[in-house]
Amino acid sequence: MFISDLKKDFFDVICSGGSRVLILVNFDVDALCGVKILQYLLQCDHVPYSLLPIKGKTDLIQQYKQHPGATNILINCGGNVDLVELLDPEENAVFFVMDSHSPPDVCNVFSESQVRLLNAPDPSIPQYEKIFQDDEDEENEEDEGEKTRENRRWEQERNRILFNYLQFSYYGSSSALLMYELAWKMSRDNNDLLWWAIIGITEQYILLKTETDKYVLETGNVRHHVSRLNQTDDSVDSMKLSFDKELNLNLYRHWSVFDSLHHTAYTASKFKVWTLKGKQRLYEFLAELGLPLIECKQNFATMDLSLRNNIIDIFESKSSKYNMESITYGSFTASFGYRHKFCASDVVYALISLMEKTESNESFLKSLDSLSRSHIDSLNLGIDRAKEKLEILMGQVQTFLDLRLIVSAGPFLYAIIQDGTPNSQFFSSPNSLTLLGQFTLRAHASVTQSKKVGNLPLVISAPLNPEKGTCLVLGVPPISDRSRKNLLGKAFEQSAQKTGSKYLLDYFDPSLIQLKTEDRSKFF
Repeated sequence: MFISDLKKDFFDVICSGGSRVLILVNFDVDALCGVKILQYLLQCDHVPYSLLPIKGKTDLIQQYKQHPGATNILINCGGNVDLVELLDPEENAVFFVMDSHSPPDVCNVFSESQVRLLNAPDPSIPQYEKIFQDDEDEENEEDEGEKTRENRRWEQERNRILFNYLQFSYYGSSSALLMYELAWKMSRDNNDLLWWAIIGITEQYILLKTETDKYVLETGNVRHHVSRLNQTDDSVDSMKLSFDKELNLNLYRHWSVFDSLHHTAYTASKFKVWTLKGKQRLYEFLAELGLPLIECKQNFATMDLSLRNNIIDIFESKSSKYNMESITYGSFTASFGYRHKFCASDVVYALISLMEKTESNESFLKSLDSLSRSHIDSLNLGIDRAKEKLEILMGQVQTFLDLRLIVSAGPFLYAIIQDGTPNSQFFSSPNSLTLLGQFTLRAHASVTQSKKVGNLPLVISAPLNPEKGTCLVLGVPPISDRSRKNLLGKAFEQSAQKTGSKYLLDYFDPSLIQLKTEDRSKFF
């Protein structure tokens, strides 16, 4: 069932429950920011809670069995699976679910009390009577034949409706934004909470989880809160948020402009920087901008002040000539006094790198701490790791292109990182493989003559656990797609069953599947 009043039907219920709350959080940036806001709200009312990060359905089952409780909060997990069937909870257990993974499972949607969904209802949800049948009294024998035929027709129609409903996977609104809206309605919002919500919606934008129009709409709404909370000039140690045009260059404030141009999918693909001709064209572009190469290759913080202050206008001046209309986008920055300034995308990349260093509970909790202003050093460490990861990612994309490892299989493209490939362990986590897949698809489209490539999805695979002989497979939608809906999850499941491959659908994103490496050749 869906909850319409977050304060009355969710937060007040938790506060009045009188028992410790169990919070289960998925390993992603939006969930991390969402639980950070929720932690603040719970601490304000002195509500005891336990926090456990999870990576998939197996983790969810294990953690719940070890910590069964009456009140459970799930963030970016559990919404698109039948929770009651999966966890077999006690009758008094209640699950409050905020999950951006869509569409939600119909059993959760029509649960009478145990599962309570905090997100807005999905308009594509089928009607109850179309997919569920109430028990009826037994009919007379002469009616049984007709009743059987009616049931068969109803079952066929139900299967068709559910197939149409579940064939695409996609993402709904940010859970961090949902928690911020709760804080605002309770008059407990502040700049820190707003900043964490901004990071959540930025993660969805960077990882192509949300449509561009939806991002623009959400940032428009958030700008009103930014204006409201940042009207006065406080002390130099205070936190200030602002909205403005931002360069579509990864981590450029903490790197050099030259390195950022090379390690951003958008610009690297535009100039084809992995080729000699592409590098020459990039040099010409910088010269035409009036940016000396010596300035571009040094750390941004030490660039000439006039260039630094006008860097966005400088890039925009030649964007049309070089067909780079998306070189800027609207985003938010946070300033902590005069020394520290971070764009929302900087923090997203830093958190991804911190969380996926070991993918352990400890790394998750350290990432959570890095969101606090008192842990700036931890955030800077994440940015340094993110730069290393982007360099490795770019190297892998170049390997794919140089060795022509991106193969066309008719209706889709595929690329495989084989066991033993240098740095392959960096792509054994969902977020890193997602970034690699999106970069690879864009880069391949930029060097391929055929226009058909823009309409083809990419299936990319990397080693997951070489000792167990498993690999991770991800489906990336075509670069021409603007809906951000992914049909490869259903295709993966059907292909694995049809070929008899050993697989595990453990992630909450259906477009990710674990596969036995020995079965990969027949799966493709």
